Amino acid sequence: MNTPNDNLHQTPEENNSLLDNLREPFQAWVTAGSRLGDVVSDFAGRFREDREQSDLTPGAHAIHTPVEEEDSTLGRLKAATQEARTGLSGASSTDDYRNVSATFASRAEDILRDLAASARRAAAETKDSTAAEEAKSALNTAVGSVRSTFDETVSQAKARRAAGATSGADNEDSLFDDLRERLEVLINRARAAADRDGATDVTPAPGATPGATPGATTTDGPVPHMIDGEVVDTDDRPSDKDV
Repeated sequence: MNTPNDNLHQTPEENNSLLDNLREPFQAWVTAGSRLGDVVSDFAGRFREDREQSDLTPGAHAIHTPVEEEDSTLGRLKAATQEARTGLSGASSTDDYRNVSATFASRAEDILRDLAASARRAAAETKDSTAAEEAKSALNTAVGSVRSTFDETVSQAKARRAAGATSGADNEDSLFDDLRERLEVLINRARAAADRDGATDVTPAPGATPGATPGATTTDGPVPHMIDGEVVDTDDRPSDKDV
C-alpha cells in the first residue's frame, strides 16, 4: 500500500520554496490564536473596571474576581504559542506544519474556553448594561481585526505564489483552508465570552460554509470536535460550567 506524500514529484528546491511560503501564514495563524486570548482578557477587564465603580464591597471584589486564575490561563496560552512558533520555525515538511498546528489548536481551544468562562463570570456581576454593549462591540471589532490580519497574510502568500516565487498551489490552498477553519473555531471560543450561556452564533468568514467549522459551538449545542479529521467525543470535554 502506497503512503500519500505531499511532496511527491517535487524537487528539494520546490519543496523548500513551498515551506517558505507557508511559514508566514502559519506563524500569523498562531499569532491570531494568541491575540484572541488578549481580546477575551480585555473583554473581562472592561467589566471589572465597571464593577469597581459599582456599589460592591471590597470583599465581594476579592471573592469574585478570578484575576490570578486568568493570568495563569493566559500564561498557558503564551507558553503554547511560543512552543508552536518554535515548532514552525524548525518545520521541514508540510506534515510538520500540520502536526504543530493541530497541537496548538487543541491547546488554544481549551484555554480560550477557560478564558471565556472567566469573562462571563465577570460580566454576570456587572450592573451597567451600557458597559456590556460597549464591551461586546469592542470584542467583535477586535475579533474582526484578528481575522482580517490573518486573511491579509494568506493573500500575500498567494500573491507571491502567483508571481512564480513558489509552487504547490493545490497543497497550499488545502493548508490555508484548514487554517481558516481552525481559526474560526478559535474565534468561536473567544466570542463565547460575550454569550451568557457559553454558546455563540458566529458569523462565518467570507467564503466559509455555515456549520462546517469543526468543533464550533452553536446555539443548538456543540458540534463534534475534530482534529485532523478525528472526532473527539464532546462528552469527554469539560463544559464551561465546570470551569
